[in-house]
Parts: sequence; C-alpha cells; structure tokens
Amino acid sequence: VTLGLDERDQVAKVVARILEDSPSAKIVVWGRSMGAASALLYGQKYASQTAVRGLILDSPFRSFDALKNDVLARAAPKAPKCGVACLVCCLRCSVRRRAKGVDVLGVSCEPAARTATKPAL
Repeated sequence: VTLGLDERDQVAKVVARILEDSPSAKIVVWGRSMGAASALLYGQKYASQTAVRGLILDSPFRSFDALKNDVLARAAPKAPKCGVACLVCCLRCSVRRRAKGVDVLGVSCEPAARTATKPAL
C-alpha cells in the first residue's frame, strides 16, 4: 500500500484493459478514501487519457501528514508525540522496504487536486 502512488498505475492498467475490449468506452473512475487518492493521482499522471471522462472522489485525503493528524485527533488525541513519531518512522520504513523506495511522507493529493483537468465529483 503506497497511499495511491503505485495504485494509480494499477488504475491505468484497468483502464487499458477496458479499452482493449471497448476502444470507444467512456470511463469514470470512482474511488473511496485511498481509492479516491489513487483516482486523483491517476488523473494527474495520466491526464492525456481521453477515455477517462471524470472522477468520483469519495473522501480522498489531502496528504499523509494531514491524514495522520486527523486520525490522531479523533482516535488518540492525547497520544505522546514521541510515540507517534516512532510509529510513523516504522510505517515509513516498512513502506519504503516493500514498495521500492516510496516515501509515504511525500504522498499528497493536494497538487493533483489543484491541477486536475478531469471533472470531479
């Protein structure tokens, strides 16, 4: 799980597969939570893909940092900062090791949202 970075390429593979069977298909990509982030990041990286006509984004996150802060505020508002920092470091290292160097701290959907060219709901 790379919070949408690698998953956007999986969306591209699905879109390509659909277009193999139906070259004139008009596609809308829908995603919820991390899936919404994947859809949004897909729209940014593959903006020239004309078969995808729009995105439906259900609860995407703005950035990993914002997601972390939101979860902590709701679930553990009194969690010690040093403990949280340690957990984030462990998570970051684990993802880097498993996902060929992806840094979750760099995941942000905000630039993709600001530069989106596809209509989104």
